[in-house]
Amino acid sequence: MSGTGPLARAWPHLRAAFVVFHVAVVVGMSVPAPEGGMNRSAWEDPTVQAELKAWAARFRALGMAADDTTFQSHLWDFAAAFMDARRAVFAPLGFYTERLGVRQSWRMFVAPQRVPARLNVEIEEDGEWSIIFREVDPEATWMEPVLAHDRMRSLLFRFSWKSYRKAYGHLADHLARRAAADFPEATRARIYWERYRTLSPEATAAGVVPSTKVEGLREYRLGDLR
Repeated sequence: MSGTGPLARAWPHLRAAFVVFHVAVVVGMSVPAPEGGMNRSAWEDPTVQAELKAWAARFRALGMAADDTTFQSHLWDFAAAFMDARRAVFAPLGFYTERLGVRQSWRMFVAPQRVPARLNVEIEEDGEWSIIFREVDPEATWMEPVLAHDRMRSLLFRFSWKSYRKAYGHLADHLARRAAADFPEATRARIYWERYRTLSPEATAAGVVPSTKVEGLREYRLGDLR
């Protein structure tokens, strides 16, 4: 901006103030926050519990004596207060961040998933059950172009959590209808999660097979869906 008027003289300061404001908003929204994780069922997940207990042990090692239950209770209260303050600060800036495309909706991973769940789809034909889809199984690849897509894998990770039970139900219903259409001779379908604890590198190299637990089992009579 050229000229010698008041606006021209103020422009460098206004521009600097805007840059500082913009950077502060983007950095502030990038600060890790438990968005989507502020519900008790999410905190009961085995991976989350393992992390919380590990952090409780670290604090105890520093002399901040507290059992796991007390530690998690205090952490919950702190997280709830933090999220309330965060919403109060950033809620008025929603229009700005959306318009400029700088909303921070994704954050870095905070811990490895040590107790993952793998989606399974089975059908019954002539009284025999067979697996038609299992994540990361080259022998069960029905609908793999969709279910193994990067975007879909992100959803499957979420749907295995208890807090996404309703979304998982919608997915299971859809898969059952697709199975009814793709396998006209099939009479029933079963859809469920196979949860297991990841093995150590040594156990994996030795060929150890992890034990699994079935969760979220849903069974369908495919004749009702045709």
